[in-house]
Amino acid sequence: MKSTSLRHPFYTRLKGPTGPAIVSLALAASFVSVPLIGSFTVLFLPAPLAYAYLKYRPSSFAVISLIILGLASIWGFPVFTVMFFGLCICGLALGMAAEKKATDDKAVLWGTIAPIIAVLPLVAAYLAVIGANPIQHINSVMNQGVAQSAALYKHMGMSQAQIEAMMPSLREVARLIEDYFPAIIFASVAATSFTAWVILRIYARRGGIQLVEWDFSRWRLPDHLVWGIIIPGFLLIPDIPILRIISGNVLVIFAVPYLFLGIALLVHLFDKYKLSPFLRVLIYIFITIQPILAALVLIAGFFDTWADFRKIRKT
Repeated sequence: MKSTSLRHPFYTRLKGPTGPAIVSLALAASFVSVPLIGSFTVLFLPAPLAYAYLKYRPSSFAVISLIILGLASIWGFPVFTVMFFGLCICGLALGMAAEKKATDDKAVLWGTIAPIIAVLPLVAAYLAVIGANPIQHINSVMNQGVAQSAALYKHMGMSQAQIEAMMPSLREVARLIEDYFPAIIFASVAATSFTAWVILRIYARRGGIQLVEWDFSRWRLPDHLVWGIIIPGFLLIPDIPILRIISGNVLVIFAVPYLFLGIALLVHLFDKYKLSPFLRVLIYIFITIQPILAALVLIAGFFDTWADFRKIRKT
């Protein structure tokens, strides 16, 4: 008798796209029902959506996406609706990239650019309808976030004196998010696209779907891309607020590919020293939750342009 148990989340004994649909809905629901952890698990959402598109064609992807968007509208319109719409578009872009046999770097790029292009007009239209200035609206949201954080700390039993001592730090974080909001959004979408693509590759292979073979551990960036880091870095030196904000956003956007390159260096080391999957996942988790480690990985990726740590340049 054939087993009816799930083989893995995206490829199941269940008929048709039921498996990817269940996983997609579970990830979407986790964002609302599981505090903090849900904020991370929802980043995987484009993967099962892309798998549904790739394995069961666009109609399955469309049905699952419409269900998710309907639930998102109930959970919190328009913010959740727009956010999940972007995640669905990311999944669509990754699925199309896989179908066209795109290389990994192009697939991740499509998965990053597509949702930004799709969501921007919706956000602009919403702000126009409510008559809000984008900068003022972000400032208002940040102030509300600071106030909600203070209320949460009070609810947790912190004294008013402790809360007041923390307020300058909270306001500084809010100001940084406000100033570098475009770059933060880009970096978040890029990280989501990258993570979802890695997961999609794993389960596509297990599901019998052949994608373009690509050795991520030997991936390189064009040498001239370093100017996207160097020039904005120098433009941060003058004490001109608007110039520093613009340069900072550009710097963060160009830093994202070098973070991925640093991860490629890690994969090279993992393969070289035959690290177990458990240790690899543990290191990735530490990098995710520890900004200093992430910064070190990024710096390693940046200096690989000259150092060629993996010795893969052609002589």
